Amino acid sequence: MSKIGKIILSSVIGFVITLYILVGSIAYYCVFNTKIDWDAFEKKFSYIASFFSGPNVPVEEQKQNKDKPKEELDEMKMILEKTAKESEIRWNEASEWNKKMYEENKVEEVEITSFDNLKLKGYLYKTDDFEDNNRFALLAHGYGADHTCHYNNIKDFYDLGFNVLIIDERAYGKSEGTYTSLGWKERIDIKDWAWYIAKRFPNSQIVTWGISMGSATVMLSCGEDMPSNFKLCIADCGYNSFYDLLYYLCGHTMGLPSFLTRFILSSTSFIAKLRHNTNIKFSVQNALKKSKVPILFFHGDSDTFVPLENAKKMYDSYKNPHELVITKYAGHCSSFILDHDKYIESIKNFTDTYL
Repeated sequence: MSKIGKIILSSVIGFVITLYILVGSIAYYCVFNTKIDWDAFEKKFSYIASFFSGPNVPVEEQKQNKDKPKEELDEMKMILEKTAKESEIRWNEASEWNKKMYEENKVEEVEITSFDNLKLKGYLYKTDDFEDNNRFALLAHGYGADHTCHYNNIKDFYDLGFNVLIIDERAYGKSEGTYTSLGWKERIDIKDWAWYIAKRFPNSQIVTWGISMGSATVMLSCGEDMPSNFKLCIADCGYNSFYDLLYYLCGHTMGLPSFLTRFILSSTSFIAKLRHNTNIKFSVQNALKKSKVPILFFHGDSDTFVPLENAKKMYDSYKNPHELVITKYAGHCSSFILDHDKYIESIKNFTDTYL
């Protein structure tokens, strides 16, 4: 190769490497940094912000709705409108209940230190028979949320007779940290919270519940060294692999070509590993091979963010006692909204069976 050819080749290689690192860094910052002021970010970088927030109506959802008959679409619309009103009423009731719990000093703010030295906050809701009640529900929220987004879920478990410990996951709420790891490091945090309960309340029976990212987190923790007090897991609309989920969202939802999607994900995975030792290629299925507890899966049949196939894949491969509850017309994180009575009844029956 001539001298000029070598210069051109090295320049091209240098450009590709620079682009690889730049794309990965931007993607990692936008997806994993929980402290971004998106309003200010969008004003400065409107194109990048719109790319990571995606279209208002996912392409996949448009396709699904287009294929449905008019009668089904009308039924869906009616159910969604009805449940939206019911959900608003339940949320207002749960918010008032939450205030009352604080006024009566039935909520204790607790704290642990993570394996990487972050102070993590949790909120323990105590039943009236707290001293004698050994049933504990450990709740994990989803991406972009914190414990204040789940007053209704807290109240649901409380009404079922559980002391409830809901946490602010790392980098959310009052917990320390800037970057989430979408379940990878959070799985260790859940294990540590479970041990916190077990050591403080030696006779406790622990149930974990998580939604979306929280669901993936509690399932991953099933493969960790959990205390013997841990009895069962409830996983609502969780994903098997965050890498696979991103691939789906970029390809199916945003319509990006395969080669571009792979380039973005490869660079993002590289930066995540390099900067914070975060593995986004984890597999919940593999973690569940080491699990020994019963699992109750929830998923909506109209979830276009985390497709139903994720739950079916984990359900089909799980060897211990398990159930899958599929909620008709439910999108992401909305099974407990679309059919609240069925949701609560399923949890009650499952916990009564295995606790």
